Amino acid sequence: MKLDFGEIEFPEDPEEELRLDTKRLKIGLISLGQFYKKYNPDVDEKKGEKIIIENLEKLKALREEHPTLDEALNFIMRREWERKIEEIEKEEEE
Repeated sequence: MKLDFGEIEFPEDPEEELRLDTKRLKIGLISLGQFYKKYNPDVDEKKGEKIIIENLEKLKALREEHPTLDEALNFIMRREWERKIEEIEKEEEE
C-alpha cells in the first residue's frame, strides 16, 4: 500500500495567482463558483457563482450611472500602490 499526497502549493505572488486563475476562468478550466470558492472557501460553488453574477450586475449598473467609475477606481488603486511602495522603501531605509 502506498499513499501519495499532493504537493502543497504556496503562491509566490498573489497577484500572479489571481491573474492565472482569471485566465483559467476565461478559458473554462474553472467555473465562476470554483473561482469564488478559491478566495472564499466558506461559500459553496453555487452560492459563489450567484454572488459573482450579482456583483457584476451591480458593477454594470454603477458604470452606467457613473461613466467615470473605472477612472476613479484606477486612480484610487494607483494611489494605494504608491503608498505601499513608499512604506516598503521607508522600511528598507531603516
